[in-house]
Amino acid sequence: YFGFTLDLLRVLLSRSPAGVAIHADVPEPVISQLPHWLGPDAARLLVHPVAAAITLRRSHRPPRRQGGCGILEVVIWQGRFRFAQSERVAVIQDLTPLLMPEVHTAGNIGDFEDYVRYAVHHATRIATVSASSQRDIINHLPVYPAHVHVIPMQVHPRFMERAEPPSEELRARLGIAGHYAMTVGTIEPRKNLRRLVDSFAQAATGAECGDLELVIAGPQGWDSDLPSYVAAHACRSRIRLLGFVPPEDLPSLYAGASLFVYPSLYEGFGRPVLEAMCCGCLVLTSRVSAMPEVLGDAGLYFDPQHTDEVTLTLKEALRMRPERVAQLRGD
Repeated sequence: YFGFTLDLLRVLLSRSPAGVAIHADVPEPVISQLPHWLGPDAARLLVHPVAAAITLRRSHRPPRRQGGCGILEVVIWQGRFRFAQSERVAVIQDLTPLLMPEVHTAGNIGDFEDYVRYAVHHATRIATVSASSQRDIINHLPVYPAHVHVIPMQVHPRFMERAEPPSEELRARLGIAGHYAMTVGTIEPRKNLRRLVDSFAQAATGAECGDLELVIAGPQGWDSDLPSYVAAHACRSRIRLLGFVPPEDLPSLYAGASLFVYPSLYEGFGRPVLEAMCCGCLVLTSRVSAMPEVLGDAGLYFDPQHTDEVTLTLKEALRMRPERVAQLRGD
């Protein structure tokens, strides 16, 4: 939601003519990131700090409590509409708390159900991030299909500029010594990281793997036992848990990776797949939900529920001829 909010703000700021005010009700941590992600355009926003909800408003005149004509409101994750006559858009990125409750906390599920119930009853349009999520929303929620629209996620311009592999300083700071495969995402069960660790351990016994390391980048979510799972693993010395990596360091990290592996069980979009592609990385990902929609024929797929298939795909990628790798990387 953080990335999608910034994408949407960047587009609204770049395409809104003079006289259009853009208000953003966003949590404090997001406010601190706006200048870094939006540059000088961040000064054009009328920012209002809130605890958790995210609401964007685009208006041709100062908003008023009554009326609201000329106002487009977008609510994102727990936001609430404020104006009776506005055009109301609710963003629902995916239905994982509904379709896969076993990989979410009870709090996540409750918050999601409250938000979706509100969105279905009060929004004039539903926006989502992929055709896969659009199908899920139409199939599982009481919505009018023609009112569910796809707004594909974008990547920050920094990922569109082919970055150099990580410098020695960055490698030293992150503790990366040699060749590495990588994945990026919040540390949560849906990202299927334990199966990735097991698959990597199996692949590491083969000659094609060499001294390859596995780098896992992402903030801590609700799989707090992953570090201990890695620490107890036979190949623990070849796995790096980096935690949160600043966005400005990610392009170099992608560019230097031998391959990028994304074994998620379900994604509304799968932004890291697109980021890795833009940085020229060889991508391996799950053959489910939105990932094939994002990757197309530019990478390799596996069934994320089968450890052996993930292992075989890793080995296939490591044995791949250089010309085939270059073709998939878009070189």
